[in-house]
Amino acid sequence: VSTQSTWGPFNRIIEMDFLQAILVLATIGALRLVDAEDPEIIFYLRIAFFVVAGLSALVYLAIYLSIRYKGDKGRILTTQGELDGKQSPFASFIPESPESKKQIEITVEDYDLTKLTAVAKSALMTVVVVAGFHFYLGYVKPLAIQSVLLLAKPLSSEVGRIHILRQNPSQNKELKRPFKPESFLSQFNGMMKEARMVMNADNTAKPRRNKTHENKKRVHRG
Repeated sequence: VSTQSTWGPFNRIIEMDFLQAILVLATIGALRLVDAEDPEIIFYLRIAFFVVAGLSALVYLAIYLSIRYKGDKGRILTTQGELDGKQSPFASFIPESPESKKQIEITVEDYDLTKLTAVAKSALMTVVVVAGFHFYLGYVKPLAIQSVLLLAKPLSSEVGRIHILRQNPSQNKELKRPFKPESFLSQFNGMMKEARMVMNADNTAKPRRNKTHENKKRVHRG
C-alpha cells in the first residue's frame, strides 16, 4: 500500500480546509458553553495555547529533519522574488524590480528550507500577536481559536504536505516546485476570513477586563 493512498482521505481534508473549519466551529461552540471570564477556564486555555504552540514547533522540526534527511540535491529554477516571498501583490500593474525577476538556480533541499523558514516565521508572529492581544488587551477567544489553528498551519503548508503527509509533488500541481505564489486577493480573503471567525466566536462578548489596568486607575483616582 502506497503512502499516498494511506494518507489520501486526510490529505483531502487538509487541502480543502475542512479540518480547520471544523476545528474552529467546534471551538466556537465550546466557548459558548463555558464562562470565558472564569479564571480557571482562562488558565487552561493558556496552557492549551502554549502546548499546541510547542507541538507545532515539533512539527516544524520534523519537517526540517525530513528535508535534511532526504538531502535532495536536484536543482530547480526560480526567481529571487519568489524565493524571498517579496513578490509585489500589484505585479500585474507595477513592474517588478530587476532584482526580484532575477533567475536563480537552487537545490530542492535549500528551496524547501527557505519555504519552511517563511512559514515558521509567520507562525511565530501569530503566537506573539495573539499572546499580546490576550495578556495586554484581555481577549480570550483568539487564544482559544489559534490553539486549534496553530497545529494545522504547518500541516497545510506545501512543505508540510510533502514531508509530513507524504503527498507526491508529481501527482499534485500545487506542490510542484517552485510553489505557485498565493495571490494578494487570496491572502487578503484568508486574513479576513480568519478575522471574521475570531470576532464572530461570540460577537456579544466583551474582552476580559485587564485587572492590572483597572487597579492602576483606582490608585490614580485615589
